[in-house]
Amino acid sequence: MVQLNEQGNRYEWSRASEEDGIPYGYAMALKANGWKKGKSEGASVLYMKGYNKIDLITTTKQLEILRVK
Repeated sequence: MVQLNEQGNRYEWSRASEEDGIPYGYAMALKANGWKKGKSEGASVLYMKGYNKIDLITTTKQLEILRVK
């Protein structure tokens, strides 16, 4: 973990890529745990599970997970 704040966390992850997004295996793990993929815009992808929403932002070698209100 690189940064932790009220909104979420930022991680260094060599497999994260702005161009390719999160790795396929991670996307499948989210789906298997009940998260549904929503809209995406650039490096940002919204995921929803019940009343919870997160915004996954991938940049070169970093993954940011933000809580959406």
